[in-house]
Amino acid sequence: MDVDRELEGIRTLDLEGGDERLVALLASDCVYHEDPHWLDGRVFRGRDEIAAIHSEYRELWGTRELRIEAAERVGLAIVASFRQRGVTPKGGVPFEQVWTYVFRARDGLIVEMWAFSNRDEAHEKAAAIR
Repeated sequence: MDVDRELEGIRTLDLEGGDERLVALLASDCVYHEDPHWLDGRVFRGRDEIAAIHSEYRELWGTRELRIEAAERVGLAIVASFRQRGVTPKGGVPFEQVWTYVFRARDGLIVEMWAFSNRDEAHEKAAAIR
């Protein structure tokens, strides 16, 4: 596994206009774990399920801007923080939030990913990946 090469792939993602570029980095059998503290902490399997839930997030939140704030290697994992801004479609409420993701990659593709609203928890998870 070339974590540094995969890290560079995430660092240089252009997320303008959608999640398609991130989805292209997912292995077909990738597993995505929602934040265990958020809603019901669901798990999604496969590129199609993951693409669908991320599209649903954008529609629900009304995300207008999504950018990578930081990406770093932590042991065998990649930790990346994404800042999103927008206005909720139903209530017209402006929002800004940061989510931190942990990525486990193999052969240039993301095979497993975890979402965290707490950056410290993301780093703990990344440090535990073997």
